[in-house]
Amino acid sequence: MLATWNSGESRTIPLAVPSQVVYYIAMGKQSSQPELTEHDIDLVTVVAEDLRFLARPVQDQVTRTDVRLIATVLRRLLLHGDYSTAWRLMGNEGEPSLRAMDPEPMVRDVPDPMWIHYAYAGGSSPSRARHAGLSMVIVPAAEHKGREAFGSTAWDDLRIRHSVRRTYKLTAYKRSTCIQIASNKIKRQDLLHYVANKLGGAHLDRRRLSERDQTLSILLDRGQLIVAGLPGPYFEVLTMAADLAHSTDAQNLVEAVMQRYPSEMDEPDRIYLREGLDGPWTWMSLGDEPATGRGPSSH
Repeated sequence: MLATWNSGESRTIPLAVPSQVVYYIAMGKQSSQPELTEHDIDLVTVVAEDLRFLARPVQDQVTRTDVRLIATVLRRLLLHGDYSTAWRLMGNEGEPSLRAMDPEPMVRDVPDPMWIHYAYAGGSSPSRARHAGLSMVIVPAAEHKGREAFGSTAWDDLRIRHSVRRTYKLTAYKRSTCIQIASNKIKRQDLLHYVANKLGGAHLDRRRLSERDQTLSILLDRGQLIVAGLPGPYFEVLTMAADLAHSTDAQNLVEAVMQRYPSEMDEPDRIYLREGLDGPWTWMSLGDEPATGRGPSSH
């Protein structure tokens, strides 16, 4: 068993440790990383591939179908816990972090929550039209006429209030507010569940049996905001994908998985062929000048 010591130079030091554990010593801190089972390797690889999928550049306009497919991936990564599981399997402690918009400061000082027509978090997005916090506050006419009672400074503050980008731990992120309508605050995990399970992500289900689904239907199905051709709730799912995939922790996880379990046959211009169950691989090139060669010895 070997350990790698990083302190300005790279050198390998043999250690007498159990064969099922690999010890990494880096900058004076020691952590153990058990060898993964075949199932665990599949899980961390799928998570890394999904994160790369969510981070990919988008050439054309994002469609509602794109968002529904993204919602199913996010549901598995976030709601089913695959991202957290992969994070731990790769030897990380605690929870991963990510940065996202917090819409609550936009409407925190609104005197009456019933004035809040809506407040959406928004954030990073591959779409051409986007926002990083958008709210509409409707002041009743009677209150508007008597606004001097509040003082002009308070009303000026109300007009310029904006959202804040902040850092969340993963659990707090899932439970954080992404949409507020009147006094109703919709959590990111509830919105993701609704889009994936009700609006055609994994399922298209018009039933609204639970109290939560009935509330979300009343608040979200009527349509209040369209961003780059996407309903407001869809755009929030799109920003959730960007929040996660472009976070430093997610990118570091992808790099660690790909380095430890590299794919040998990612070349898009080749066809790989194998004879038998464990024979050598050969490949054919699909470039301008067809050629053949030997592929990886095993996969």
